[in-house]
Amino acid sequence: EKIVYNVENDLSQNSLDGVDVLSQAPLLDVDIEGNVSLRGSRNIKFLLNGKESSFLKGGNVSDVLKMIPSEQIKSVEVITSPTARYAGEGNAGIVNIITKQDKLEGFTAGVSTSTGTRVNRTNGNFSYGNDKFGISGRVGGRYGWPRKGTSSYFRETFDENGFSQSILESNGSTIGNWIGYNSSLDAYYEFNPQLNVLSSFWYGGWRKTNDGDSDYNSSLQGLYNVFQESLNSDTELEWTTDVVKKFLNDEERELRFAFQLGHQFDNDESFANQGFSILDIGKPLPDQNTFGQTDSLSYENFSDGDGKEYTFQLDYIHPLSKKHKIEIGGKYINRLTTVDYRNNQEIFFSNDVLNDNNPNEVVTNNDIFSYYQSVWAGYLSSSMEFSRDVSLIIGTRYEGTQVSGDYQINNQIIPKNNYHTFLPSFVISKKLDFSNTLKFSYSKRLMRPDINYINPNLVFSDSKNIKVGNPDLDPEITQQLELGFSSFKPGFMTSYFIYYKKTNDIIEDFISISGDTSITNYYNIGTNNSFGANFFGSIRIPNIMNIRGGGDVYTYNVSSSRFGAEDYSDKAGNVRLIFKWYLNSKIDLGKNYSFECRGWYRSPRQTIQGVIPSFSMVSFGLKKEFNNKRGSIGIGLIEPWSKYKSFETDLSGDNFVQRSN
Repeated sequence: EKIVYNVENDLSQNSLDGVDVLSQAPLLDVDIEGNVSLRGSRNIKFLLNGKESSFLKGGNVSDVLKMIPSEQIKSVEVITSPTARYAGEGNAGIVNIITKQDKLEGFTAGVSTSTGTRVNRTNGNFSYGNDKFGISGRVGGRYGWPRKGTSSYFRETFDENGFSQSILESNGSTIGNWIGYNSSLDAYYEFNPQLNVLSSFWYGGWRKTNDGDSDYNSSLQGLYNVFQESLNSDTELEWTTDVVKKFLNDEERELRFAFQLGHQFDNDESFANQGFSILDIGKPLPDQNTFGQTDSLSYENFSDGDGKEYTFQLDYIHPLSKKHKIEIGGKYINRLTTVDYRNNQEIFFSNDVLNDNNPNEVVTNNDIFSYYQSVWAGYLSSSMEFSRDVSLIIGTRYEGTQVSGDYQINNQIIPKNNYHTFLPSFVISKKLDFSNTLKFSYSKRLMRPDINYINPNLVFSDSKNIKVGNPDLDPEITQQLELGFSSFKPGFMTSYFIYYKKTNDIIEDFISISGDTSITNYYNIGTNNSFGANFFGSIRIPNIMNIRGGGDVYTYNVSSSRFGAEDYSDKAGNVRLIFKWYLNSKIDLGKNYSFECRGWYRSPRQTIQGVIPSFSMVSFGLKKEFNNKRGSIGIGLIEPWSKYKSFETDLSGDNFVQRSN
């Protein structure tokens, strides 16, 4: 049912946080921004210790993972074919992050710190426990040094006859910073061996800043400079409580009730100023009714978000015999997200045309958008063991969804939309011998678009690049067939998988050109039929060396009635091959010293409009552990020969081509 990566047996000095850990896990892919993909899709359902998290989802995943210290993670479970007892969201599969939660005895405390040219981190923890009660807490901070970068951009638009209409080019520099903090408190109380309560509280946040300065050359507007500033801050809190009831007549029989409250506050601000050169002051702006001598433009974006989520869940496990058990349960989730946004656009005219009758032109767009989502679900799952070492897990899950929204100022309403989804699944496995297992599975899952896809707030990078969400998106529905073979022998482990995955109403960002402006939106672009294969394995020579490696290859084959072959003949309907490989080796040097080297490469990824750049990373490290593993010190190098990494993106539409780096 799942692939387990034991982090504590493979932790290196190069692993600083959850992003680093997941980059080494089988089947997972992590890009330069920390976005995690499974078999080419970012639509992963993340669990923390087997439970859903209100903050570990959507666009926040990479930021949250950066705040989880690597030494706090015990293992990572990758589930490519989830059974019915798992929530239906996350059509790529499930990643379950298991943290260290041993039963506490006595009092312990610790502190760890790391510093480097990439990031600095400090963490502290304590724990106390006895036979009936235990409590533990953690606090940590993460500070990244300001990171510099360079950028280039080219876009050319065409008319219906294929003749060039406009060219826009730019070169610039950026500098950004990231600061994060987190804290958690976990407690349990055992009333008796059959009844206990577990409760946890998590509080954290981050602050990101980015400044950029770019010089543009436009065939329509001439030369101008754009200075940009952005600030993104986020605060998250979550409280979870579980009541677990066991039964005297059967230790495997269990009744569990869980409640979770999540709350998120975020603030996004950005500013862009576009100043024209002296030679180009006075040129008219495209799509503007005013003909004046334009000196400069300014754009301001403000967005304050407030998200609440309540979850109630009931699960029951009932063994019918030693080889047969059933699981039944239900869940209700209520989500409310409110976004208070404002966009200001101001046109400054030169002094010779500016007067009381011709003031600077100001355009303001603001509203308060509320989005409501309710999910109710129920499932029934059965696991059985047969003769000849054959086992079966089969079940079905029903999930009902209701979504609606409204705009407070403009008095617009998104009507209520109810949809019902049945999600059957099965996993059948055959144990061929002591060490080899064959598995065949089917699963059906969905991905509901969250606020990151539907937020209607216009975000201006500059006057030529705008991004906006789409509240009318439909959910993605994915069906997958998978065949796997696994072999486990002392010191040697391998697994092979082949699969077919069909995703209807796949969601991708899509660029269109209006006049001289690039607008990025999200659409259900069509259906993706993908075939793929995975391999990973490890060789362990005790007290000498441990080598892990793997690869992933799959196809991108989108058929689209909306964006058809007549407009994207080189992309829609054609099969593209995408792959990734990774290799990690660790050598025991003796006397508690170890050396590690790891590297990985991901090929360019395909979209309906073009190619997202490839990504690779190589790192080395040396670590010294103190006696009884009560402390360690190490040094790590991540591509010390390269100051910058290049990421080239090529996109095209029916009337434009675009390249960026």
